[in-house]
Amino acid sequence: MEQEIGTSLARHASDMEDAVGRIDMSDLAEVKRLAKMSDEMCQVLNTVVWLLFDLRPLARDTWKIKLFEPDLLKKLQGFHWDDVTEEMMQTLDEHFANPAVSVENMESFRGPAMVKHLSKWLWATRGCGKTAVSLKPKKEQLCVLQLELENLHRELALIS
Repeated sequence: MEQEIGTSLARHASDMEDAVGRIDMSDLAEVKRLAKMSDEMCQVLNTVVWLLFDLRPLARDTWKIKLFEPDLLKKLQGFHWDDVTEEMMQTLDEHFANPAVSVENMESFRGPAMVKHLSKWLWATRGCGKTAVSLKPKKEQLCVLQLELENLHRELALIS
């Protein structure tokens, strides 16, 4: 099971990196030039801004400002799957409850490539997040056991 979790996590983390690696400044400029965005685009972009900037789902004008900040790509690259909280997972689950942003629909999406890549990033982040959330109790237990081990080593050092 551990190997399966590790493989799943590695695959999702790789998908996150791949999706971000495919985005360039021209993609961002293309989205910025759009006068009208589809609901799917708005949902994907709003969710990305929410995750990166820790902002609750916002009005369109507000999240568009954040989306076009110069450090967007750095924030995407620096976002670590281990940072995904249970609250973020709930928002991602709500986001993906909409069939319009399913993997299949986004693969055939005819809009800007950046939106497809960000959708892939969201799906991968969700996959990593599910794994991270399931590992959290185990990591906490490991920390407790490590502290106990350190205490035992100290006690042994005092006895010796």
